[in-house]
Amino acid sequence: MMFFFKHKEIVLDCFTDSKFTLEHFPISRSENFYPEWWKNLSKEYKEGENFWPTSTMKRCRGIIDFYCDSFTIPLWSDLMLSIENQNVKSFRWQFAQKSFGATIHAADQRGEWLKDSHGHLKLDSPWQIKCSESVKFSWIPDFYNFDNSWSISILPGIVDFKFNNSTNINLMIKYPEIYKQEFLLPAGHPMIMLKPYSEKSIKIKLHLIDSTELESMKTTPVFTNLYKLKKKLVKD
Repeated sequence: MMFFFKHKEIVLDCFTDSKFTLEHFPISRSENFYPEWWKNLSKEYKEGENFWPTSTMKRCRGIIDFYCDSFTIPLWSDLMLSIENQNVKSFRWQFAQKSFGATIHAADQRGEWLKDSHGHLKLDSPWQIKCSESVKFSWIPDFYNFDNSWSISILPGIVDFKFNNSTNINLMIKYPEIYKQEFLLPAGHPMIMLKPYSEKSIKIKLHLIDSTELESMKTTPVFTNLYKLKKKLVKD
């Protein structure tokens, strides 16, 4: 006799103090963020004189599962970037909704890595996420939704929302060789895809809380060992 056991869900509680963000740009399953070029792509096409059609990326199982088994954090406000060239090495930023912020990190924080060619901007996310169990998530830039002409890239990593609630997004900004570049990242643009290291399904719960409560969730100071200590205390 065979027994089948249904995996328990991973519940992610997502908190924000911005009612507008929750209603218009919520954290959601990634399958809600397929890019327009993908939606418009046919599943097959005729190549040259071939009798049989050739499949397109629309049938790529790796990309389909990439979207089906993850969830996405979209940008919460229009963001304008103005980037000076390699000679000047500076940039300016501004959110349309001025209550949202970002932090420029000094190049010395990353040593010699991309020191002369890139700047670093951390977007202060209005979201904090909690998970009742320890599950690692890959923090992945939403590659298929980005325009290759933009001089930005998002830093990848691994997060565990039982021990760290932050969802700030770190951008590496490449200084153009000759000409200054300006572009707009629109509100709602998919930024980060989070994929769990687990076979369990994900359930997302959105919560609107006040600013004081949201601030109290930011429990992991920058450049300390509190994250490591919290994990050790749980294990012990």
